[in-house]
Amino acid sequence: MFLLALAGIVSGLLAASNFVIERLPDAKDIIEKLSPYQAMIGLVSLILALLQLFNLFGNNVNMVLLSRIVALGCVGATVVVGFLLSFPMINKFIAEQDETGNAKEKAEMMRKKLSPYQVTAGLVSMGTAAYLLVTSIF
Repeated sequence: MFLLALAGIVSGLLAASNFVIERLPDAKDIIEKLSPYQAMIGLVSLILALLQLFNLFGNNVNMVLLSRIVALGCVGATVVVGFLLSFPMINKFIAEQDETGNAKEKAEMMRKKLSPYQVTAGLVSMGTAAYLLVTSIF
């Protein structure tokens, strides 16, 4: 849960970077330093969120209902953000593997459908991840 929280905060920060920079101009330096690694951070966040989704319904029966709901929200938002941030890497991989081009078109359609929600998903990812980070530490 701790790694998902960290990935959710960093990927959410990158996804909602314009919104964050408007509110906190000092964050511009941090975001500029992370931007070259955006696709890799997105891919790692996507993988961690998907793995946590399986873990969420597995052996974590002792989690409080609120924490489960927040974790599910964090997983969903981080999957969306991770996909959008890592799309250039995913697209390149799909292009190498797919000969017909159908998968590439479907991935592009999915990206276009999810793009309007990038900032919202980034903010949800940061907020829920911050909650999970605090609850996992204490």
